[in-house]
Amino acid sequence: MEIKLLTLYDDKILNELYKIHCQKLGEGYLNKKHFIEEIQKKHIIIAIDKNEVVGYLKFANCTEKEFFKMENLPVPNSNQKILVLYTMAVKYEKKGIGSQIVKFCLDNFLADVNKIYCPVWTSKKGTNAHQLLTNFGLKKIKSYKNFWYKDSLGVKNFCPICNSPCYCTLDIYCKTLF
Repeated sequence: MEIKLLTLYDDKILNELYKIHCQKLGEGYLNKKHFIEEIQKKHIIIAIDKNEVVGYLKFANCTEKEFFKMENLPVPNSNQKILVLYTMAVKYEKKGIGSQIVKFCLDNFLADVNKIYCPVWTSKKGTNAHQLLTNFGLKKIKSYKNFWYKDSLGVKNFCPICNSPCYCTLDIYCKTLF
C-alpha cells in the first residue's frame, strides 16, 4: 500500500475520496462542494492500494486556541502547538488501512507538537475510531452531547444516523507528548 500526502488533487481522486466519504459517513452528511472546501482547508493523507484510493485522513497543525475556536468549543488560554486528526474514512475496514494512515501522519507531522487531538463523532451506534485512537495512546478527555443539534435544524449538517435533528456526541480524544 502506498500512502501519499497530496496538496493538489485531480477530479478522479476527489471523486474517489467523496465516494468513500459518503460510504462511511453517510450520503448527504456533506455535499461534494462542502467536502472539497473542507479538504482544501486542511492537509490530507491518502492511502492508495494498487492504484485504488482506499482511504484518507484530514489533519491540521495549529494551536490549542485555534482548534477549540474552529470547533466552537470553550477556548483554553493555551497556544501550545498541536496536531489534530480530523476526519478519516477507509473503504475496507479491519485491513489496517486506518492504522497505516494514522502512523504515517504521526511519523511525519509531530515536529514541535505538544499534544495530539482528535474530535470524534459518536452516534447511538458508538464510536468507530475508539480502538484505533487508544491503540495510538489517545484517551477520551471530554464529551459534548447533542453537539450538532442546532446545526442539524438548518441545512448545515445532515446526520446519517439521527437524520434531523442530530443527537450525536462530539468526543475529544487527546494525547500529551511532553
